[in-house]
Amino acid sequence: MENYLEINYENNMKMLSEAIKCCEDNYSHENIIEVLKSDDDIKKQFCLIELKSINNQEEANILVHNLTNHSGPIRETSAFKIGELIFQNEYKKYFQTKEIIDSFVKAITDINPSVSRYTVEFIKNIDDVEYLYKRIIEEIIITLSKTDETVKNR
Repeated sequence: MENYLEINYENNMKMLSEAIKCCEDNYSHENIIEVLKSDDDIKKQFCLIELKSINNQEEANILVHNLTNHSGPIRETSAFKIGELIFQNEYKKYFQTKEIIDSFVKAITDINPSVSRYTVEFIKNIDDVEYLYKRIIEEIIITLSKTDETVKNR
């Protein structure tokens, strides 16, 4: 047990050191976007917080890519940042593709309630409401069809 505590302590201290280093570094917009494409969760979280704008569709796609299939803190910070940006008219246009809407629909049912809550709040800014409703209904049907199976497994 003592060895586990030492290893855990060492890992925590290493992560803390990395986080402090991130805070000390100055990241350009281009650096932030590059980090968002990477697998470095510590830097990625910091860069999501520091992201102030998106300049094109590709950057919006990179941001939304972090909304699903990543660790909880990354998904949550990404959802928060999308919510911040999508409410600004100059960025709203970047969050209207069908692929992005599909990601939003998946995020609605995220196991992390903050991700779900943020997503439900910002989907109000989707222009293609018909497509959004269609995809939400499809997702509900899938979830309901798996309910019996889930109950049996538990």
